[in-house]
Amino acid sequence: MGAQPFMDFPISEITNTRADLNHVFKTDLEHLCDSLHQDMGEQAKARALDIFFKNKLRQVRSFDDRAIPLTQYILQTNGTVRLQDLTKKLFIGERTAQRIIHNAVGVNYKFFARTVRLEHVRNLMAQQHTSLTDVAHRAGYFDQAHFIHDFREAFGESPGAYLKKQQRLVWNRVV
Repeated sequence: MGAQPFMDFPISEITNTRADLNHVFKTDLEHLCDSLHQDMGEQAKARALDIFFKNKLRQVRSFDDRAIPLTQYILQTNGTVRLQDLTKKLFIGERTAQRIIHNAVGVNYKFFARTVRLEHVRNLMAQQHTSLTDVAHRAGYFDQAHFIHDFREAFGESPGAYLKKQQRLVWNRVV
């Protein structure tokens, strides 16, 4: 769930913004910074950070426990599960699922699932002997146009251009 367990407000409140850590961690941050600026070894600093985050976890209200199975299932299906199917499987209403995901992850269901799906696409593309048609099919796309559109929207270039750039980067590391 990322940073959400350390916050006493929904992460969606700071999505797409620059969040001031003083807002996120309140007065505790000043004490942590004072501790870390003291002349101490790396292990002592690591202990100070460990104590800080453990205390934050105790202070923060618990987030909706249903967020874990929701997000895990989206990750397990590589973002291809439809919201309707997800909610039926987990016995929860669609609107409730959308709200839980938005509060826990900071973005809506559709954006989160698409991001997970496209990250899966990039992982598939990293496999050297896979065609783009095979990647699209394995990622659950039924037509190339939809695949190319989603990829271009997320990464600013077509899958073919991205793959060529990645191959050049790999070749430059080898040479």
